[in-house]
Amino acid sequence: MNREYGKAIGRRSATTAILLTILMGAAESNASPENKSEPLSITATSGNLYFGTAWQPQTGLRIQAVQTADDPANPAVLELDLMVGNLQSRLHTPHAAKPPTPLSNIRWRTNALPETPSAEVEWLLKIRSDDWLLYCDDALVAWFPAPFAAPMEVTVHSADDGKPVALQNAFFQRVEPWQFSDDFMIPETDDDLGSLGEWTPVFGRWHIHSVADHSGDPERGRRTLDPEFSPNFYSMKGIGTNAVITAGYDFYDNYRFSSAVEVQPGEMGLVFYFSEITQEYYAYTLTLPATGANAAQLTLWHTNDGDPDQRSFLAAARIPDLFPEQWIRMEIEARNDRII
Repeated sequence: MNREYGKAIGRRSATTAILLTILMGAAESNASPENKSEPLSITATSGNLYFGTAWQPQTGLRIQAVQTADDPANPAVLELDLMVGNLQSRLHTPHAAKPPTPLSNIRWRTNALPETPSAEVEWLLKIRSDDWLLYCDDALVAWFPAPFAAPMEVTVHSADDGKPVALQNAFFQRVEPWQFSDDFMIPETDDDLGSLGEWTPVFGRWHIHSVADHSGDPERGRRTLDPEFSPNFYSMKGIGTNAVITAGYDFYDNYRFSSAVEVQPGEMGLVFYFSEITQEYYAYTLTLPATGANAAQLTLWHTNDGDPDQRSFLAAARIPDLFPEQWIRMEIEARNDRII
């Protein structure tokens, strides 16, 4: 299948202007030596905790988080017991007379845990001010309201006998709010007109496009355009089969991504949650037939095994009365493993 993606399709891509409110990380220096089981201390209010462990489906793991701020002698304690076919949560509230109770509003995905033993599985605990999310080998296991805030200490034990479990390559990535935008305006001092700035092409050919490329010739008496007063003067243009260009980092997870997109015959739009390892991604695209028809198709889809010609379609809508060279704004919001 031969598709020519129009202007700007990328994980954090845009055509003329994007406004992206995302979480950008700054590494906190608390990496744990390999194969150690001491508590992991977390002081940031928002971040990603990465660690690896051996995995036995029947004995499972217990992840314990202990709040260390208010009352060290009587802290809040969260425990998650993870075994295939047996997922449990317990929250001990300080000074509560009753025993620990299950977390309220926790959402489990019971089929996310590996069913076979493994020498190492990768865990990710996303700690946010409103929600926590737990992943195992990139699969969401649990999502629940934040039980408490940092500082805290996290330890991992066997869910069967409570013995400490050695952690492999444990690391905490602090994340903070960040805004990224790009109008693709080329500085007057930039001699490298082929520069793409913060963007990295993955597939296809990409370049900065200017309205002046098709504007009038002043020697022939036609008016030239001024970048400061011309909307969408610069844009990013991609040509090729399934052309993709990206910017950003893998730990950008909760964000709103919007872009002005020029309608052209073919397919164009936004790509997000792009994986550099598997080259899988989600996309929100607009397709305009090359037959002169003005009705376009909006589609939300996901690649299968990184192949953009093998797609899982999530939603679609038909849009009448769109014309070539018309500009529209496309936007998606990705939050807590959901597309809004």
